Amino acid sequence: MIAAIRHKCKRLIRISIEDLELDGLKAGEVRELEEADFFSKLKIQDWR
Repeated sequence: MIAAIRHKCKRLIRISIEDLELDGLKAGEVRELEEADFFSKLKIQDWR
């Protein structure tokens, strides 16, 4: 979208995808989730 209006994007930070949020995780930090919770947050229903 940025390129479509001829602007340059120097940095893009993703903080969430669907209901899965980073909640302040720092670079390199990891948070483990149960598989069912992970797919639920991404709104993927037929994951098996």
